[in-house]
Amino acid sequence: MNKLDSLPRGFGAFPSLEILDLTYNNLKESTLPENFFNLITLRALYLSDNDFEHLPAGIGKLVNLEIVHWICVVPNRWPSCTGTRGSRRSKTNYK
Repeated sequence: MNKLDSLPRGFGAFPSLEILDLTYNNLKESTLPENFFNLITLRALYLSDNDFEHLPAGIGKLVNLEIVHWICVVPNRWPSCTGTRGSRRSKTNYK
């Protein structure tokens, strides 16, 4: 368990990052830096066991994203992901 509650502002400056596992932290939508969504080479993103109430709207900017693993209360609607190609979205409820 890392228990990070924020990411550094320069976090989106990894031009070759393909897989990112941020599980078991205290991250929220508001603590992700804006340039986080510049990680356009990202293919897999693991966000389970954080403090997200919903997926950040900017996730649609991650155009190569294929896998999002996010376990939480399922939101009423997903953010627009029109830029992603063939994304698989796995939703699981727990309380």
